[in-house]
Amino acid sequence: MKINRNLVFSLIIHVLTFTVFYLAGIASWEFLERFTNHIRHGKLAEGLASHFGMQVFFVLELLLAFVPRHKIKVSLILIYAAYAFWQWFPPSYTPYRFLYHAVFGTVLMICAEIVSCRLTRKHTEEKKGDETMEASRDVVLYKMPESRPCDYCFSLLDGSVFVDFEIKEALSYLVRISFDGYGCYCIQGTSNPLCRKNTELLEKIVRGGIKDSDKGSLLALIKNAIKINRPLLRADEPLKEYALIGENDFILCRDKFDVESIENIAEREIRENPERYAGLLECFQDMNWPVAAVAQKKLIFDDEEIVPYLKAALSSGDEDWGYFLRKQIIPKMSEKIKTMLQMEIPQ
Repeated sequence: MKINRNLVFSLIIHVLTFTVFYLAGIASWEFLERFTNHIRHGKLAEGLASHFGMQVFFVLELLLAFVPRHKIKVSLILIYAAYAFWQWFPPSYTPYRFLYHAVFGTVLMICAEIVSCRLTRKHTEEKKGDETMEASRDVVLYKMPESRPCDYCFSLLDGSVFVDFEIKEALSYLVRISFDGYGCYCIQGTSNPLCRKNTELLEKIVRGGIKDSDKGSLLALIKNAIKINRPLLRADEPLKEYALIGENDFILCRDKFDVESIENIAEREIRENPERYAGLLECFQDMNWPVAAVAQKKLIFDDEEIVPYLKAALSSGDEDWGYFLRKQIIPKMSEKIKTMLQMEIPQ
């Protein structure tokens, strides 16, 4: 039997709410009995929280736990508030009971509903994300027709997404992604490649037949290739819809003001994972951005691993980006790197 976790959450919250209400009633009554004169108001029944009022609160909390529609829940809370407010008027005039039920009880009931709704929504979103992730794990190597050339094509989400890769000079390049309902997104020029280490892992997984135990690693590589090419793909809407990127899936920095993220990068990290160059070069889309000056200090101007990432930026079609790179970044590179880039830079 499958348990509805949202219903369990709701039931627990509302039972706890009644418990708090009941215990607060006892504590308040004891306080009033000890420190006030109850000759005029009587004791429990007249002064604070009648058994009938407790029963009404308990029944309503149970109904709120099981009723799914918000409009009905609002109606039930309003009915309770109206009943509690009636305690203010003669002949049932009992001010302590009015304050306890109409004010404290109603506020407590509303707060419980807010907490319940937020937990339910969070669990629903997590469940949806887990289902999407589980479906994404079904990565299949797909053979595309000759009209769509690539070395590897991976099918995700039961054929809803196809991701194409090309292997060149021991590096794997993302070529294009197609989505059901959105069409095909191609990268103009060349893309930012996965580093040699990740390319070797990708090819090893593919040559091994993509075992179930390797699908998680393969999906992580595909998502990483998408992340480092996010500025070149310009496909955020379909990528988010199919849960292939999230709000925090940026390469290095969140935005042009995120100087701290760039400052925290060590040279060793860049040499171990050249994919970080994609994030550093992204900072030069406008040299007036705050991150640009900091990113320049992090570049290793004699590291040949930067070349494919420079080529990707230069062939992106972004004229301003290319201009800034040619005028302010490439002149600082070593002569060997300049020679390797000569086909990308007009003489």
